[in-house]
Amino acid sequence: MVILQQPESFCFSSALKDVIIQSDGNINVSFSIQGQQPFLLETYSPDSEGRIYIRELGKLFIPYISKISLRETFVIGITGSGTGSITTTVLYGLTAISETAANFLSGSFLTLLNGEKITFPQQKEYLSLVVSEATTATVRASRQSGETESKTITINDLNQTVTIDVSPAVFDNPETIAYYTVSAGVRAFTYYLRRPSAPAPHFLFLNSFGVKETFIPYGLSLRENKYENQFGFFNGLYRKYAVDLVKEYKVNTGILREETADWIEELFATRDVFLLTSAEEKQEITIMEATVKRSSARDALPAYEFKYRLSDSNQMEYNTIENRIFDDTYDYTFN
Repeated sequence: MVILQQPESFCFSSALKDVIIQSDGNINVSFSIQGQQPFLLETYSPDSEGRIYIRELGKLFIPYISKISLRETFVIGITGSGTGSITTTVLYGLTAISETAANFLSGSFLTLLNGEKITFPQQKEYLSLVVSEATTATVRASRQSGETESKTITINDLNQTVTIDVSPAVFDNPETIAYYTVSAGVRAFTYYLRRPSAPAPHFLFLNSFGVKETFIPYGLSLRENKYENQFGFFNGLYRKYAVDLVKEYKVNTGILREETADWIEELFATRDVFLLTSAEEKQEITIMEATVKRSSARDALPAYEFKYRLSDSNQMEYNTIENRIFDDTYDYTFN
């Protein structure tokens, strides 16, 4: 038995190579998390060329990757017509990256947004990274007056995913900030503040690396109530006996920068999306439909529309903390 191809020792789940084995007979293969009992045992037979292919390991491993560390070390044990073992440390990552995991992690934050983002003074912002040595992240803000101010965040958690809060509110009077840059080693990310106040709603989602990011659309938000009524005869009278209410929201992202238009497709692809309220609480939602169309026209201005609903089966809600005259389809320039 000869192992012709195997996964790299350290890689994203999207980059896991197939296992290819040359064998004269059947082999028994076990799949386990390092130090634990196997979670799957399989027997494979060679094809007419004497080869065995074990494919789509990413789909197999992802359910077993910790949602906290976002990495696991897996062991593939081989017995039967020969013996062998393959060990690989897998990081949660659904997007195919054109460089190795080690190179990407050493030079980039865990986001597909290319180094710049427009934000608002009250918006929550997060950046995540993995460091192999103690690192100090610096948040340097430039105010409209020309003054500068810096904050530092020390990261001592090594070789695991760390998420840091880099919201404008880490500074006093964030509404006076023109822009600020977050740097950690060679990594750098710049936020430009936009005014007036941010529109509603505020979305929090887990990106393809399994970490938090936020987005606030600039376009219109519409709400449509759908009532599913159940009718029947009671004592000879035709009455409504049950009502199911579903609130569907339709949102336009507004015109986006090219880089943001590429990045925001992550929001539509993820299963984990939440609304952030003014009380910094989150409410789970489900995106049901998204329209993503891009044009090669030189004057094209990318903007998308998508629909979502509250995930909770009870669609009746009342917010006693945030009292507004206008409903939640209006932005916060309205009371």
